[in-house]
Amino acid sequence: AAVDSLAIQPSAMVHLRGISFQQLYYKKALAKLGIEVQMVKHGRWKSAPEVWTDSAMSPEARQNYQDLAQSLWNTYRDSIAVSRNISPEVLDSMANNPFLTSAEAKKWGLVDEVLYYDDLRKWLAWPGPFIPYWQYAPRDFRDNSWHAKSSIAVLHLEGDILDGISHSPTIFSNPTIGDASLRETLMQLRKDRGIKALVLRINSPGGSAQASENIWHNIRSYSKELGIPVVASLSHAAASGGYYIAATADYIVAEPTSIIGSIGIFGGKVVAENLLEKTDIYRDGVKTHPSSDGQSFFRGFSEAETQILQKSMDDFYHRFVNSIAQSRRKTYREIDSLAEGQVFTGIEGHANGLIDSIGGLDLAIKKAKEMAKIKNNVKLELKYYSTTASGVPKIFTQNAAQNAAQSAAATISQLTQTQIWAFCPITYEAIP
Repeated sequence: AAVDSLAIQPSAMVHLRGISFQQLYYKKALAKLGIEVQMVKHGRWKSAPEVWTDSAMSPEARQNYQDLAQSLWNTYRDSIAVSRNISPEVLDSMANNPFLTSAEAKKWGLVDEVLYYDDLRKWLAWPGPFIPYWQYAPRDFRDNSWHAKSSIAVLHLEGDILDGISHSPTIFSNPTIGDASLRETLMQLRKDRGIKALVLRINSPGGSAQASENIWHNIRSYSKELGIPVVASLSHAAASGGYYIAATADYIVAEPTSIIGSIGIFGGKVVAENLLEKTDIYRDGVKTHPSSDGQSFFRGFSEAETQILQKSMDDFYHRFVNSIAQSRRKTYREIDSLAEGQVFTGIEGHANGLIDSIGGLDLAIKKAKEMAKIKNNVKLELKYYSTTASGVPKIFTQNAAQNAAQSAAATISQLTQTQIWAFCPITYEAIP
């Protein structure tokens, strides 16, 4: 819908079926194995642990996700309505009959023409050559001239947030953001005094609360030490710990459909005590204090331990909200009213003050240049960084399986420990 003219192949179909959030719930399946997941949380809408502790969405989660799905659909629908000159009401009716043939798509105005690729040149009346997308798509923001220049660092942060080192994507696993790797990257940036601003390009649903806080602290320290502005550009998601990182920025830009917010935390552990009973395995041992084995898989939390964990999460939640309030120049009460796990789109976040502008990476870079007071006649160089060794997926390397196994092992190791998480688990399906 962003193009001026749109053609479709005769055998193709247009799927206009709206937005769907789906979630699997494992409580009963785990119970059959003798496994229980014990979780406590701070946030009425913090639904991440529900997949392990419940068999269906809570009323709060259902309403939040329904509102989110409707907001996303409205954004998609209204964009198509403007571009294709079709009323939103008609598009809503089309979504009730989601599979449209090419002829139907043309009839309703979703496409302009039905033709084969071979006929495209004739339709466009274009005598020149076509440029393959892989030659057209790359953009080089760097200025390779020898003149003195100012630099803006663009730091890509993608994946779950974990303690320790980052992992590159592989064919078996997604990338992760490690707080230790982020600290090392910032140490490299400190050596380059030509950097006048930092842009964070964030795509993360969150993760370890402690790692998120460490990253928040390190970026703020870097910005204060060098006196440079920080601008965040939110991609598909910057939720929970991902939004915590974004809150280090002086200015936040998000896409209209970015998933943001989810300010809240949860913590707990997996308990396999009943699994031992089912398999006639018996546990015995000694300890010096009542909670010496508190992190064990093989017993549940005591009431006192549950209260201690809840107190720890409450304390972290208050720090989380205070940090956001300080960054967004709002009161604790204002941020708390938007927190407790509530999830928003970029459009909604702009309306409620969680972000500053709607736009993409280009706008974030433009804003960073403006805040750094880099004049238009000064040569600008963009320097791209990542917390991983390489932004290229390690698909064809001999160590791909080993890298994936190490990444998975690191993730599982943290998930099996009793700790606090700032995480938003949702994914959504959208085929406008």
